Amino acid sequence: MKNCHILLSESFTYISLFEKILERKFNLQKVSIKELIKNSLSDLSDNYLSKKVKSYIQSGELIPTELITKVLINEIASIQKGILIIDYPKTKEQYFHLEKSLDQQDIQIEKLWILQLNNIDKILSEERDEKTRKRIIERFELLKIRNKKIEETVNKNTTVIKINFDYYKDWNEEEMEKLISNNL
Repeated sequence: MKNCHILLSESFTYISLFEKILERKFNLQKVSIKELIKNSLSDLSDNYLSKKVKSYIQSGELIPTELITKVLINEIASIQKGILIIDYPKTKEQYFHLEKSLDQQDIQIEKLWILQLNNIDKILSEERDEKTRKRIIERFELLKIRNKKIEETVNKNTTVIKINFDYYKDWNEEEMEKLISNNL
């Protein structure tokens, strides 16, 4: 059975360094739904799933959960090691659909990593435009709610690991790896 880690974050967190360390530490291969969708839109992607994704985006519609999951499972099928899914799922429905589809592939969600910011005030203090400040607060709150709902949804076999960050700290790899190890 392959294992799967899911990494959810709030804006302004240190996700790329975190991804790199998780990939190495747990022998995982990163799969980003954002990158998969972007690749589906490129002219190079001419398969059936890519065409479906393109048609939804071109018509201005949301891509259905079932299609997103199929794109993800299609990508995961060729991966030999564990999987690290980045910033997906975004809803309970997506989580349940993903979990079921992974289960059918004999892949278990082992860990849910949630990266959280402690001090949004620091970010806001650096932003002068009031509209932008409001958008930052709204986005931050929405992501916080989303992550909480997903956290409440996971099954008992999945370990939920929350890591809190301060903005802005210039993390180096050694500090980040220690932070990850301390949270296991």
